[in-house]
Amino acid sequence: MRCILVANLYLINSVWCESLPCEEDGLPHPVFSKDNYWYKWYRDALLFFAHEGNGRYYTLPTFGNHSTDTLGLIRGIQNLMLDIVDRPEWVRAQDRQIADILIDIINERFLDVEKNKVEGYINDASMWAPKRPWGLHCDISYCISTEVFKYLFWESQIRIADMTEYAYFHVDGVGVLNHLDLILSERRIRAIQWLPGDGRNYPMQWIDVYRKVQEKGRSLQIYAEYDDVLPILKEIKPNGVCINVINCPNEDEGYRIVEEVEKFYVDSLFNIDKSTVILSH
Repeated sequence: MRCILVANLYLINSVWCESLPCEEDGLPHPVFSKDNYWYKWYRDALLFFAHEGNGRYYTLPTFGNHSTDTLGLIRGIQNLMLDIVDRPEWVRAQDRQIADILIDIINERFLDVEKNKVEGYINDASMWAPKRPWGLHCDISYCISTEVFKYLFWESQIRIADMTEYAYFHVDGVGVLNHLDLILSERRIRAIQWLPGDGRNYPMQWIDVYRKVQEKGRSLQIYAEYDDVLPILKEIKPNGVCINVINCPNEDEGYRIVEEVEKFYVDSLFNIDKSTVILSH
């Protein structure tokens, strides 16, 4: 998303981009054009992969970190933090404008993906869903209070969630975790992806977070070392849990973990209410 609203990337193989130049009023004014080089590159690449897939793999019309984080890169993160204090209404209006652009593009590009003739969809977190999925990202919310987050940016997040049937929220770090009650209050958000951040990766310290998400009837995606999988599953319900296992030493060990999980939860798995499960382990 950021690439199609600015002129230049820092590097050709990077999604980081230069801030948009300011106009006479001292502010940037992003405008979307379908003639934008990066938009055409993205559209053509998506069409190519969707066509070539021919039912063999999934293609996702992903668009980066969505309206708010895109605004942060267009404006510059430090400048946006000051704007939140000095001109909050401008920030709110720009966030909505970028969300409008995003929604129009993604709805168009989903039609391209749906020509691929595969069953269901996959989102940017590699989670499968039977209908259109989407991941909601607002990493800038790490830096602000829940009150400010809700007033300035929450409406755009929900409008983006409305365009798909299976939305999850990317909770990236303990700062974003401060907004978990607000996020869980929105029924259109059906799952939480929890990434605690560097230095906080030991998954057992977040059992209360996992339980809180499950108590609200949401699915959960987390990351864990291979030898932490069973200890986690002993503390939470198996329903709707997706554990991305990291640092597994080899394929045989991976299969061993799968077999142990199946053995441990065989009785519970037969009792899962399938209507509540959108993720799989």
